[in-house]
Amino acid sequence: MAVVVVVVVVIVVELVVVLVAEEVKKKKKKDEEEEEEEKNKKNKNKMKKKKKEKKKKKKKMKKKKEEEDEEEEEEEEKEEEEEEEDEEEEEGEEGEKEEDEEEKEEEEDEEEEEEKEKEEEEEEEEKIYIIFYRTVQKPPQPINGNANISIMIMSSVLPSKSSSSSSSSSSSSSSSSSSSSSSAVPHGVGDHAPPHITLSCRFDHFYRRAHSQPRRQPFGRFLT
Repeated sequence: MAVVVVVVVVIVVELVVVLVAEEVKKKKKKDEEEEEEEKNKKNKNKMKKKKKEKKKKKKKMKKKKEEEDEEEEEEEEKEEEEEEEDEEEEEGEEGEKEEDEEEKEEEEDEEEEEEKEKEEEEEEEEKIYIIFYRTVQKPPQPINGNANISIMIMSSVLPSKSSSSSSSSSSSSSSSSSSSSSSAVPHGVGDHAPPHITLSCRFDHFYRRAHSQPRRQPFGRFLT
């Protein structure tokens, strides 16, 4: 009987030991699982933090890029504005140069026109003088001794003396005008009379007085 009791006691003890060992194992497993879960949680939290930090960094990088892009755009806009200002200044300078050149050309054209007008006036004066010179060289015969002529000349052929005394002798000298046509032709003009006069007298008397003038000036000075 004692042996049976001992055997039973041993079996019970063994069972208790086995049960205790299993429970210990279960606890260890639970502890390990809990530790793993905690580790996993920690890792997850770390990953989340890392992701958040990465997102923040990305946002910061984006902001920096945006700021840099904005600065670059502003610089480009400034450069474009400066280029436009330079172009406007160049266009303005070119326009001013063109206007100056046009004004110079217009002034030159005006000067040329004035010179042409002066030349035409001189030619007309020469023609007038030539016509007057020819009429004085070969005057027409007065009709009945009463040929009154009005002549507009640019410079006086007669001196600045009064023609009152000469007009009284004009009737007596009409017969001698035809014979005096072969006398010397005047080469100068008087310098005492006003620049513009209108002479109205008997042509034979005018012719005689013109031929009686001494040589005063050359032909070219009449036109100036």
